[in-house]
Amino acid sequence: MRVLIVDDHEDNLYLLRSLLTGQGFEVVEARHGAAALERARQCRPDLVISDLLMPVMDGFTLLRQWKADATLRSVPFVVYTATYKEPEDEQLVRDLGADAFILKPADPDEFVNRLRSVLDQARQRQLRAAEISPDLDPAVLQQRHARVLIRKLEEKCAQLRQANAELQSARDHLMQTLDALPAAACLCDAEGLILYHNAQAQSLFGRHLRLRDPVDRFCGASRFYRADGAPLDPADLWLARCLAGRQPVGGEVVRLERPYGSRRDVLAHAAPLFDAAGQLFGVVSVLWDVTETLALQEKLRQSEERFRRLAESSATAIFVYAGEHFVYVNPAACTLTGRTETELLQTRFWEVVHPDHRELVRQRGLARQRGESVPTRYEFKILRKDGSERWIDFAASAILWEGRPAAIGSAIDITERKRAEEALRESETRNRIIANLVSDYAYIFRVTPGGELIGEWVTDSFTRVFGLTLEQVIARGGWQTLVHPEDLPKTLEHARRVASGHRDVCEMRWVTATGEVRWLRDYAEPVFDETGTRVVRVYGASQDITEQRLAEERLVRLNRTYAVLSQINQLLVRERRPAALLEGACRIAVHTGGFVMACAALREPRGGPLRVVASAGADPDTLWIVQRFLEDAALGCTLTREALAGGHPVVCNDIATAPEAEPWRAAALARGYRAMASLPILVEGQVQGVFNLYAATAGFFDAEEIQLLEELAQDLGFALEAQAKEEARRAAEARLAASEERFRQLAATVEDCFWIKDAASGQFLYISPAFERIWQVPLQQLLENPKVWMHYVHPEDRERVEHFLSRLGNGSGTRDLEYRIVRPDGRVRWVRSRIYPAAGAGPRVERWVGVTRDITRERELEQQLLQAQKMEAVGRLAGGVAHDFNNILTTILMQAELLSEEASLTPEVREGLRQIHAAAERAANLTRQLLLFSRRQVLQLRTLDLNESVTGLAKMLRRIIGEDIRLQLDLHPAPLWLRADAGMLDQVLLNLAVNARDAMPRGGRLFIQTSELTVGPETVEHQPSARPGRYAVLRVQDEGCGIPPEVLSHIFEPFFTTKEPGKGTGLGLATVYGIVQQHHGWIEVETAVGQGTTFTIHLPLAGEPTTANRAEARATPPGGTETVLLVEDDEALRRLTHAALERYGYRVWSARDAEEALEIWNRHGSDIQLLITDLVMPGPMNGRELARQLQAQKPALRVILISGYSQELAGHTLDLAPGQAFLSKPFQPDALLERIRQVLDAK
Repeated sequence: MRVLIVDDHEDNLYLLRSLLTGQGFEVVEARHGAAALERARQCRPDLVISDLLMPVMDGFTLLRQWKADATLRSVPFVVYTATYKEPEDEQLVRDLGADAFILKPADPDEFVNRLRSVLDQARQRQLRAAEISPDLDPAVLQQRHARVLIRKLEEKCAQLRQANAELQSARDHLMQTLDALPAAACLCDAEGLILYHNAQAQSLFGRHLRLRDPVDRFCGASRFYRADGAPLDPADLWLARCLAGRQPVGGEVVRLERPYGSRRDVLAHAAPLFDAAGQLFGVVSVLWDVTETLALQEKLRQSEERFRRLAESSATAIFVYAGEHFVYVNPAACTLTGRTETELLQTRFWEVVHPDHRELVRQRGLARQRGESVPTRYEFKILRKDGSERWIDFAASAILWEGRPAAIGSAIDITERKRAEEALRESETRNRIIANLVSDYAYIFRVTPGGELIGEWVTDSFTRVFGLTLEQVIARGGWQTLVHPEDLPKTLEHARRVASGHRDVCEMRWVTATGEVRWLRDYAEPVFDETGTRVVRVYGASQDITEQRLAEERLVRLNRTYAVLSQINQLLVRERRPAALLEGACRIAVHTGGFVMACAALREPRGGPLRVVASAGADPDTLWIVQRFLEDAALGCTLTREALAGGHPVVCNDIATAPEAEPWRAAALARGYRAMASLPILVEGQVQGVFNLYAATAGFFDAEEIQLLEELAQDLGFALEAQAKEEARRAAEARLAASEERFRQLAATVEDCFWIKDAASGQFLYISPAFERIWQVPLQQLLENPKVWMHYVHPEDRERVEHFLSRLGNGSGTRDLEYRIVRPDGRVRWVRSRIYPAAGAGPRVERWVGVTRDITRERELEQQLLQAQKMEAVGRLAGGVAHDFNNILTTILMQAELLSEEASLTPEVREGLRQIHAAAERAANLTRQLLLFSRRQVLQLRTLDLNESVTGLAKMLRRIIGEDIRLQLDLHPAPLWLRADAGMLDQVLLNLAVNARDAMPRGGRLFIQTSELTVGPETVEHQPSARPGRYAVLRVQDEGCGIPPEVLSHIFEPFFTTKEPGKGTGLGLATVYGIVQQHHGWIEVETAVGQGTTFTIHLPLAGEPTTANRAEARATPPGGTETVLLVEDDEALRRLTHAALERYGYRVWSARDAEEALEIWNRHGSDIQLLITDLVMPGPMNGRELARQLQAQKPALRVILISGYSQELAGHTLDLAPGQAFLSKPFQPDALLERIRQVLDAK
């Protein structure tokens, strides 16, 4: 597949060629349109890809001529451009006949796919050879082409102007840069003619340089000389050599002679200039005037020479080092170090330093070269080459040495001075040591004429121990400020005695700067003046007897602690009660150990919070505070927490200053507590409490005493552990005995049969008495014959049980099985056996342990649950349609009744309305039965007498059952008060009576009986719906055909009937079942085929009512004049109810939902006396919420809630607030009007 590429840019040709050849295409190239036509006519391509903007012939012209050529016009033409991107450009290309228009750059994969698509369409003849549209005038196309070209030319011109402006700006910037240079600069062309020079060039040359003048070629109008004074030929100048060699020339110093004879030394640089094609077009030259620089360098050289002569003749050692090495040393430095100049110049400067000072000198020397601040003068030792040490006084400063950072230093040998200073220090040290050996502290006081003692000297040991120099003691008020307040009086008396001329000895306590108390024994002697009459100084020596005093006090405390340990150990032997043990330990610690308070706290229960269980030396208020600190972590004692967490003693020897004592410091100090120790009590390796001791003296606890006290806490823990183990042993024995007794009681009373069987012999090792209750077989039979229980397994389940046992024996299969047994009396029971293996020391099963439970009742409950689920499913179906269906029925009933009141109706129309009314009543009854059996009907409970309900319905029942069936009543002598819905109760009797009538087609007797029954636990056990208490019993018995067993389990299912089609809905008994369940009762059935059926209903009794409200019937529908707000979302029912209320005199406002009702209320709420609202409405607010909101605003407002069905109220009693009533849909106008008057007329 040959592709012709037309583009004037080599990069574009290269990219397209690489891409297409990689895809298997043969590529032919052309640089413009004319070449492309020539190549295409020589060898016709399969596809052409062309740019638009090209020389000679552009892409537009190529495209027009291509499509005009009969041999080429069928070849697909693809335009690929980055210049023409506007929509009008693409349209022109399309109009000229291009087959595709692609913008650069394009994704390679998408680009190739686009080309293949164009080729595929051409190959399959689906792409018609694009031509210039015959509808377009060639002149118009030519004009459009011209406009496009002109636009692009204008864009190019604008770009060119922009480029020229940028170029000019760059040139101006270059000129400004050259003018700003502090050196002479000029530009020459390729021939060396000067094109430009800056002002510094004119100043340096001392003349005007001639632009483009051959005379001044290479600046040759001036004379140049070499450094040695030889003249330079213009052809040898730096500019000529740069142009000839086409390389930069720089770093050459030449001497320029100016017109008036003065000469300047210049440093010349030149660099060639090349254009984009690499052609040399000029040179730029920069000349630096270095005349003064060279002069300064000469002066520096002369200065260095003078320095060198001075340094070499100096007796002071002089060093210069750069980096780490010496770069200059004078002869004195060689003499000082004992090394030659060559050796020193090869040595790092710090290598001549003594190791004691080497690192310090090295760091300072390097830091000084970095410009950091370091001491300029200091002393250190050096090592001479022979190993001898010399002290030097060294001074140094930073310099530049040959252009790099360095340092220069001078050194003076101070070894002899150092030796003299060392001898003086040794003398002073000897004297100080002698003074310190004579006593711990020595001092000299000056005595003023007034008898005041002023310190003059004190030994270093005093400063070291007390932390204060003599000057600091004087500044803080004198030596008296260091004396312990309690010892100050006797110390002042001691000072007065010595100042009065008597020797004296005194023991006292002094306090160091850190607060430490030190005991001193002071020996003071007065020194008199030359007259021998006045004491002018006091010489004294003090012995520090602190350790001696502390040792004596510690010995006393240790003796007390040992006594505490002894007494508590005796207590451990004789005391067995933990509380008494800890109480005694606290008492011994206070009375014998000298502690001001002791308390013990334990975690009770183990692992719980700390609670103080024993104490001594504390009043109730203190114990309350301690307990509070133990309970509250925020206030808590950190010492106790640390002892608990770490399991080790924690001590605070100075409560007054310790930071950890801050939360409870005030409370402790107020009670005289100065030190505290918290000792953990470990029981079975776990910290279960603490034993806290409080002392009245700071620093009371030392390491030895803490060790003894820790042993004491360990002994207490061991004792508590032993007592806990003993108590646990006794408790375990008691639990074992109780467990055995409970097992015996459990085995005797539990309903499940528990057994243990030997795996090898198959003999029962134990069988609980429940076996006899379940199997009704003596236990002895099973013990004599382990397989006798299999004789009672139901024949249909025996094979399954045997298979289960066989799989159990080989270790596979399930270990849980349900099966039936047949008792000796023939009754069938369901049982469930669970069997577990009990292994011995090895993996082999030694025993089988099993539990067998009678699950007959569970099976029956499962069947009842299935029945309840069926009822629930149908109830949901019934409830789903009840609301809308009742709205429709209400509309039909109300419309039929209102129309029948018209006097002008013909008999035929009136009869038709009566039939409509009757049909709607039947539909309403059907809906009501659906809701009743599914327990979706809203209960309207009141207290009624069951006997009265039966008696009141008897007359209707006799009409329903007919003359062939005799109704007999046997009523309980006392009223049976129920909390029930009277209409639902009548429905139960009617449905049961109708079923009884249908079961006795040839007549018979229908027996209805009421009675009272008290239900106990034994009944509740077998009847899930029952609760203990008093129940009314309604029994309905017939002498009909009875119910077959296969039918009996389905009689309460909705829509189940055995009657002929059209003679029963299947809802009668389902409705009865639903009503009974809704009234928290239950129903039982007894039947025998050919003998009749008895339904027994149990309903919970209620208390006898105090008053009975009976409704009074009205002959005619009552009306009124009150204002009513009617809210109903069903439009037909709303309009009809509105009309009915207005007909009977009421003023009515109607709304379709709560939002519209609130709007009406806001305008007319003050006039509205009654709200009639549907319970279920669209929107965020239902009828009950609307009524609650309006009655909150107007408590006197009366409310009637109406509903055909409410999921919210389904199966529940409607909880009505004061001033509210309920009316169930469907209703007739008379019922609504009656209910309105009842609500409005009620007080």
